[in-house]
Amino acid sequence: MDTIKVYAQQNEVFTNIIPPGYELYSVFFANDDSSSVTINMGTTDGGTQLVNGETIAASGGEINYVLNRVFSRYASQTLYLQSSSWNSVKLEVIFKLQKK
Repeated sequence: MDTIKVYAQQNEVFTNIIPPGYELYSVFFANDDSSSVTINMGTTDGGTQLVNGETIAASGGEINYVLNRVFSRYASQTLYLQSSSWNSVKLEVIFKLQKK
């Protein structure tokens, strides 16, 4: 299983983060900041196909989404992470991928 670890402090576009023929097994979010953050993640700008209005609690909040999703065997997939209230939060995001 492959792991991609990134950090987000604002709305992010993860361009071509899922390679062709890979399954997005899971996405893990961790927040060590003193503020909470509510996020959406999707396959389109403003999309909520993967995560819809999930609040990551302050001071050690963690959420793991097991998705088991293949987007395409032939094209990379871009994902969008968005929030209207980042509040200076630095969110750790870990993608777990596996070749299908």
